[in-house]
Amino acid sequence: MYPRLKNLYHSSLKDKRFDTIIIGSGLGGLTTAVLLAKAGKKVLVLEKHYVPGGFTHTFKRKKMVWDVGVHYVGQMSDKDGLLRKSFDYLTDNKLKWADIGDVYDQVIIKGDTYDFVKGIQNQIKQLIHYFPNEEIAIRKYFDLVEKVASNSKWFFGERAMPYWLSNTLGYFFRKKFYKYSDRTTYDVLSELTNNEKLISVLSAQCGNYGLTPKQSSFGIHAMVVEHFIDGGNYPIGGASSIHKYLIEELEKHGGELALKADVKNVIIKNNKAIGVLMQNEDQLFANKVVSNAAHNTFKNLLVMN
Repeated sequence: MYPRLKNLYHSSLKDKRFDTIIIGSGLGGLTTAVLLAKAGKKVLVLEKHYVPGGFTHTFKRKKMVWDVGVHYVGQMSDKDGLLRKSFDYLTDNKLKWADIGDVYDQVIIKGDTYDFVKGIQNQIKQLIHYFPNEEIAIRKYFDLVEKVASNSKWFFGERAMPYWLSNTLGYFFRKKFYKYSDRTTYDVLSELTNNEKLISVLSAQCGNYGLTPKQSSFGIHAMVVEHFIDGGNYPIGGASSIHKYLIEELEKHGGELALKADVKNVIIKNNKAIGVLMQNEDQLFANKVVSNAAHNTFKNLLVMN
């Protein structure tokens, strides 16, 4: 289940020069590492834990295997979809997915059960069955979800634009998404209906993004709902198969992974990250440093020299 001992950090790495050092082996870090390695870059991934993969970890209790974070992923049934094609590219088509069925979520509120079924029209029909007097609100809700989720693509796409284009036109790409991202899920739903039970059902997937309806951004809510609207899939072999195949692809293209590699801080010179200082005082250098540990980076790892 876990990488071989050769993946443990060793001080001889400080004698090498890398194109990119990546801090953290979560899905973002490994994805970045594989993309760079496949582009011919010399990449090193540093992971503080003795197990790679971030929220793709699994652990065992007796004979049972448990996932830490991944329990289902949307948009994997469409082999021509961007997300599925991305995983296929990153894992050289080794990662396979199982459809979890027509009912991908089930909500129980005060003894009543509500199924979330794949396909937006099927879901609309199902919710109207549960709430026959709320058809108008339900249809408006899914129209809004699709609209906001679509606007999010422009919002994130703007981040990849050249600075001059972002600086001149970026506002127009962002403003439609901001209209709802700056409002809570509960506020937006309350404008569609005053049926609190329907609001609770529509908000039930909040566990996927971790905030209650009165705290969460409706923009994020809409993106999550749209992500799963055609159902959910589970990685065959368990969540750990995700990082397993990513690491295989990384190493196949010359990249390296080091476990129990505790970074003390990022080395900065002339306002540029040039490497990392390890807890054992080793210094490792690279042309670029990428951190997949966002909060920890700003809180602990940035030390200006």
